[in-house]
Amino acid sequence: MQALSIDEIAKQTQIFSEQERLQLIKLIIEGLEKEKQQRKTRTFIYGKYANTEGRMSTEEDFKIAELSPSTEKVKICG
Repeated sequence: MQALSIDEIAKQTQIFSEQERLQLIKLIIEGLEKEKQQRKTRTFIYGKYANTEGRMSTEEDFKIAELSPSTEKVKICG
C-alpha cells in the first residue's frame, strides 16, 4: 500500500463534516502526545538533592568559578 501525501490527505478531508474533522484533529493530537511521552527524557526533580550533606553553592562560589582571562592573556590581546 502506497502512503498518501499530505496534499492528498488534505483533499480527502474536505469532504468530511465539521465533526469528522474535529475527530481527526483529536486523533492526531492524541497520537502526537503518545509519541511525546515515549520520547520524553528524564527531567530534574525539584528538591531531589535537598537533603544531601554538604553546603549549597553560594553566589561567591559562582563568581570564583567564572571564566576570566589571566593577566598574561590580557597583555597579549590588548
